[in-house]
Amino acid sequence: MKRLIEIILNVVLWALAMHFIIRIFSFETESVTYYDIGGLESITKTYNYKLQYALKTTFIFKIVFFYLNLFYFSKLFFLKKYLKYILLLIVSIAILLVAEWILLSYTCEILCFESYKNIGIGLYIFLVVISLIYSSFLQWKKDLKIKNQLEQQTTKTELKLLRSQLNPHFLFNNLNNLLYISRKEKQTEVSKGIKGLSELLRFMLYDNSQEKIFLKKEIQFINSFIDLNKLRFEKTDDIKITFDIYGDTENIKITPSLLIPFVENAFKHGIDIYQKSYIATTLTVEKNNIIFTVTNSISTEAPIAREDSGVGLENVKKRLNILYKNKHNLKIIKAPNTFTIKLQLEVDIC
Repeated sequence: MKRLIEIILNVVLWALAMHFIIRIFSFETESVTYYDIGGLESITKTYNYKLQYALKTTFIFKIVFFYLNLFYFSKLFFLKKYLKYILLLIVSIAILLVAEWILLSYTCEILCFESYKNIGIGLYIFLVVISLIYSSFLQWKKDLKIKNQLEQQTTKTELKLLRSQLNPHFLFNNLNNLLYISRKEKQTEVSKGIKGLSELLRFMLYDNSQEKIFLKKEIQFINSFIDLNKLRFEKTDDIKITFDIYGDTENIKITPSLLIPFVENAFKHGIDIYQKSYIATTLTVEKNNIIFTVTNSISTEAPIAREDSGVGLENVKKRLNILYKNKHNLKIIKAPNTFTIKLQLEVDIC
């Protein structure tokens, strides 16, 4: 129902716009006749009917151009690709004007287009401005909706955490006790697991609550997560997991837990102990840009369905759109046997 009302409103607005544009631009002269005795007799308004015809006939081109710029061309503008955007506008307007010239030449005469040409170009430029303003408004509404959804989801997550949260000091003290016992009993693998779990919990409880953290802490978190997951596998399993880092990671800050969902997704869908599997993760720093790539094999064994399945990746996409708007580029590439994500991010340097 809401969609139908929106369509009807658009049709009404375009009809009104066409009426006013035709009446304003096709008006030529106005003559007033007076009685010699008794005052005003009549007012005669003269319109250019060939120009009226040209404006009516070509108005559909204006509507098409408006929506093309609103939903497609304007994306280049908001991505700050101004040269491409301007070239696309010039080419589009030129093509539409040629189409209008051909149409008017067959249905009216060449003079129709000549009298209309300058007005038509002006209308196209006016529509560019109006569509950009409207597109900015729609983008603002979309961002606000995403932000509200993310806040609601965060609130729910926080409530769940509060309901199940243990005192952090109590939790770490008991983990230290378990670590001491496992080392005393020479349980090396268990010791590694407890130590890794302790580091993950420390990150989630303390570092994750900050607005920005140093990239090195995020890397440390990812390494701890990988090490903890490796404990599930035997040395004889045909599984290869790598995490390579290139470039200078010093003095770079990012939003916490921004990269880990991609690694978690790779472990969830890419590892099968009964077949050859791999996860290849790379992080490259180039000035104030980081490129984070995760490629994994695709497991033939479907994971057990969970209530939060898929939430991790969707949540991080929303966070990227809010926190790194126009500062990130996320590519997800699905192939028959591999799954790859590539995230390019413009980050802060301290």
